[in-house]
Amino acid sequence: MSDQYLEQRKEEIEVLQSIFEDLSFESDEQVILRTEPEEPSPSNPLTVNLKIKYTEKYPDELPDIEIEPVEGELSELELESTIEKLKEAGRESLGMAMIFTLSLALQQELAQILSDRAAEVMRLEKEEIKQAEEAEAARKKGTPINKETFSIWRAKFHEQNQLKKAKEEEERYKSLTPKEREERKKSGNKLTGRQLFESNQALITPDNSLIDADAEEFDLSQFPKEDEPSTAENEG
Repeated sequence: MSDQYLEQRKEEIEVLQSIFEDLSFESDEQVILRTEPEEPSPSNPLTVNLKIKYTEKYPDELPDIEIEPVEGELSELELESTIEKLKEAGRESLGMAMIFTLSLALQQELAQILSDRAAEVMRLEKEEIKQAEEAEAARKKGTPINKETFSIWRAKFHEQNQLKKAKEEEERYKSLTPKEREERKKSGNKLTGRQLFESNQALITPDNSLIDADAEEFDLSQFPKEDEPSTAENEG
């Protein structure tokens, strides 16, 4: 290393020591400068050590640059991107002392990282809200209807009602005395609730003729429950 490079290095270190109180040295060739964003975030702290190792022809060539997280974390992508930004700043300063310039560039890049993270959090929150609103709108809008979906709904509707009736019949039968059960059998071989349910399954046949194939939506709440009496029956 020429005397010229040694003299430039010595002068730069003196300037850096007058500016940065926490400047330290890992060796005669490596300077360590603790760095944080221009405006630190108390809720999301991010502090790193900027390690600059002098090369033989510095500042006519770039020094070796290393970034070591101290508080907070940097992803691999963030770390690689930050070092590349510092190298770009260094290339613009070739021939001149550049450690101070690199420290400023690092401060700005750390601030940008925090800004990008906050923007991503906000984007995700908005996306979650949007998805929730779309789901709620779809729920209120109703279920798209066609022959297949109506058939599935109708079969399920009948099954639920028949199961309910079968359970009620089963409970009524269990509550009968042995004599009453015998009389019921003699009067007409009344089916048990389970038998009633099983026999009614054969009657559950989808009636696709009740809907138009081009229909778009329907509200299942508009269909009457099978166990509710009709208006005509109430009037009678």
